[in-house]
Amino acid sequence: MTRKTESGQAIVIGAFAMVAILAALGLAIDMGVLRYDKRLQQTAADAAAIAGASNLAYYSAGSPGVIDAALSASAQNGFTNNAGDGTETPPGDLAVGAVAVTVHNPPIAGPHVGNSKYVEAYVSVGQPTFFMKVLGVTKETIMARAVATRVSNEPGRAVTCITTTDPPTGKLTANDAGFGASGSVVLSAPDCAIVDYGNLVANGGKNLSITAASIGVAGAYDPPSGAATISPEPVTGIPNAGDPLAGAYTIPSASPSLGSVKITGGTCSGAGCSGVTYSGGVPTIQPGTYDDICIDNNQLVNFGSGLFVITGASTCSSNVEFEINAGSTVCNSTTPCSGMPGSANDGVTFYITGNASVSVSGTATVQLTAPNSGDYEGLLFYQSLTDSATMNLSGDSSSLYQGTIYTANDTTVLNFGGNTNFNSLAAYSIIVVGQLQLAGNPEITINSDYSGLANGGGPLAPIVSTTVLVE
Repeated sequence: MTRKTESGQAIVIGAFAMVAILAALGLAIDMGVLRYDKRLQQTAADAAAIAGASNLAYYSAGSPGVIDAALSASAQNGFTNNAGDGTETPPGDLAVGAVAVTVHNPPIAGPHVGNSKYVEAYVSVGQPTFFMKVLGVTKETIMARAVATRVSNEPGRAVTCITTTDPPTGKLTANDAGFGASGSVVLSAPDCAIVDYGNLVANGGKNLSITAASIGVAGAYDPPSGAATISPEPVTGIPNAGDPLAGAYTIPSASPSLGSVKITGGTCSGAGCSGVTYSGGVPTIQPGTYDDICIDNNQLVNFGSGLFVITGASTCSSNVEFEINAGSTVCNSTTPCSGMPGSANDGVTFYITGNASVSVSGTATVQLTAPNSGDYEGLLFYQSLTDSATMNLSGDSSSLYQGTIYTANDTTVLNFGGNTNFNSLAAYSIIVVGQLQLAGNPEITINSDYSGLANGGGPLAPIVSTTVLVE
């Protein structure tokens, strides 16, 4: 009798067990699907944070440019915001199919809350459930979060200090290369990258040595021979991304020219001498617009802080409008050339326009530094994009060019180099030029310490900093 009354219990227990097993299985499947969905959302959140932080190089904190870039990046990764305006607090309960992409600059949570240098992105989605519907759970709101910022010269993330914009040509000679080197050239740029959109010609002498964090070449690579070395081995076939500073700086507007300035024997001649002052017998050329600036042999000359516009009248020598001749000492210092090296004032910017050209002798001592802030932060020489004249920047072992040398006309050639330790005292140098030539026997150092620049480099931020995820 007892057996007959208990005979149905196994079926009931089995049924309940089957329900429990199916519920557990359904929960496991649903959780797996939701975890997969969150991974997809995390990719979009990461992309949104990186895009927003990248745009901090161009826009102020919290601006539409930062928010819109993040929203666009999320959409490109499959999650287009359709719930809210993208700036509200992430919602906790979304309908199935609703997507809320919210961007905060500064972040509203985490260790970087309130810091405008960081961009926080949330991608929240109302995701449907499947088996959990048996338990009355029909949807879940899944949220992914990411935070990114821009950092300057982070170890292991080399920024670009040399870019040549001239596209490849058919000849593998120094004159037709984007980047050419001949003679006993030593170029050391250990913490930054060289990006050559032309041909890299390294067919120089046996003492040729080029060292960088990385080297990329869009055109052909003519490698060195003998004992010459290039390290690391260049990566060829890179895409041409064009001028990295296009539109970064406002083109200077020239005031009426004061005329030409020529410094000879410690005195100034020319109509532009109204812009020259003296301290202790040393001339200081003050900011302004000049036809030409010509500094003769063995002169001591200082430049005051600010913007110099050179329009060009060829009064220095044939086809030269900014000239520093042999044996001269030229600087921009708080007091005229005292304490050299390294006692820079607020910085100088030279805008070369018209058909003006620049020539600095290899035996001159030249120490020029760009401003650390303001509209021309980090900009030392800016040759007009319509000016294809060759620029020659040389100097002795104490010479330095701290700042950006920007001559991005594709046909412009920059001859850059000097004696042993040339440019080693500059905290940083950035070269963006059509073609770069390192001829003769220069020993050149390109450093990458941007810590003195305000605002993450200002207009230079796109190339002196990188965007990284921090949360």
